[in-house]
Amino acid sequence: MDVSDVIARREFMPTYIRLDVAFLIGFAALLVWRRKYMTLLVGLVMGGVYFAVDYGAFNLLTHSRSISGGSMFWVLLWMSVSYGFTNFSWLWLWLSRDRHLAEWSMLILVWWFCCPLMSQTFTARFASGMQPIVIQRTTGAYHGGDGRHPVAQAYGRSCGVPPIGMDTCR
Repeated sequence: MDVSDVIARREFMPTYIRLDVAFLIGFAALLVWRRKYMTLLVGLVMGGVYFAVDYGAFNLLTHSRSISGGSMFWVLLWMSVSYGFTNFSWLWLWLSRDRHLAEWSMLILVWWFCCPLMSQTFTARFASGMQPIVIQRTTGAYHGGDGRHPVAQAYGRSCGVPPIGMDTCR
């Protein structure tokens, strides 16, 4: 299979996005209330980094993104902040060996399971005619048509990108 044929596709109901935004605000408020300012900062910064990559690189530079049913900017902002903020806040809590790590972990993991279920239930019950937001990206624009990473293509090698400091393409 040609790498340019690979499509990363996600489909969300607007209800899912609204519920997740409410969770993110609540999670951030909880971090402030528990005085986890560095955790909050790391999460916000990494949400911004994710957004720069998703919107800047995948959308603006490679034009590999497409969306139906929503605004590219707002959906990518939500996705990036949701993943970046939650994942890196959680990671920072792990690295700082927070005494309440089990509770923080349960909050995040339970939310990841409950949000889709709640969204499905609320959408079916109160907004059955609502259309999903579908966002996708193709991989050909940044992996190249022959399946090699752009760095490997630049050096004319067929083995991909070796680990830092190792040249395994000889």
